[in-house]
Amino acid sequence: SNNSKTTNISNDQPDLSPALYISGLEWWTKDQELEKIFSEFGKIVTLKIFENENNGKSKGYAFIEFQNQDSAQQAKSKLDRKSINGKEM
Repeated sequence: SNNSKTTNISNDQPDLSPALYISGLEWWTKDQELEKIFSEFGKIVTLKIFENENNGKSKGYAFIEFQNQDSAQQAKSKLDRKSINGKEM
């Protein structure tokens, strides 16, 4: 069996929220990489990769908020299960 993590994209209020949660990222994924990938769908207001306080490594999930919900929905439908740095999200 392969034990690669699957990245999932979800939001709290489907079809309403301009914010997405992304999980399953490699710990070395940088916010600049995510910004580059997601900014093609619209203007990003907030982008945060959650880090382990002890070592500063990414916990493998991120929060992205777009200026409008259309951008978030587009990004979600286009990028769900897409690979970033060899890992599905």
